[in-house]
Amino acid sequence: MEQNRGMPPLGVPMPGEYRYYGDMRPRPVGGLAIAASVLVGLAALFTLLELIAALEGAVRQSVLLSAGFLSTLLAAGVVFIVWLWRVRSNVEAIAGPQTQRLGKGWAIGCWVCPIVNFWFPYQYVVDVWRASKPSDGSGDGLVLAWWLTFLAAGVVGQFRRSDTDSVAAIAAGLLLVAAAVFAVLVIRRITEWQTRAAA
Repeated sequence: MEQNRGMPPLGVPMPGEYRYYGDMRPRPVGGLAIAASVLVGLAALFTLLELIAALEGAVRQSVLLSAGFLSTLLAAGVVFIVWLWRVRSNVEAIAGPQTQRLGKGWAIGCWVCPIVNFWFPYQYVVDVWRASKPSDGSGDGLVLAWWLTFLAAGVVGQFRRSDTDSVAAIAAGLLLVAAAVFAVLVIRRITEWQTRAAA
């Protein structure tokens, strides 16, 4: 069978064109994206307020802010995973399941399975990113920036636990805020692409 030059392989949509895989159609993700973005933003705000309170020596406020941060982070994590599941499901409608290296169940598993949780979340999100973006879309550097700052915040945060050094605490907090900003940008971009594909 001869392939026409300039044409994508059989079954692959033309550049800039979306087609639906089988009878599946993408489901709306806008509401989940807004909820995830707001909760991630609130977690970042709690982080900044906690850092300020700790630097000012306000122990009571710092403890209260830590509790607010943890509950907001938990809510943000749950909503982010639900959003991630939904956009991963949409990818099957947009580009087919063959574009993903991990199954849908890894939306949860990639965060809780030891050892692989250092790279599976990035791999899961970057696969969704690549399958969602139009052919003229940007590279995946934004996803890498999110993942590296998120990992760095965790590593620096480990030093913070064993050492009362405020430099480590400030660095971990600022890295977490940067990761939150990148996460919101990733959420917005993927949601925008999938909304456009569903229209």
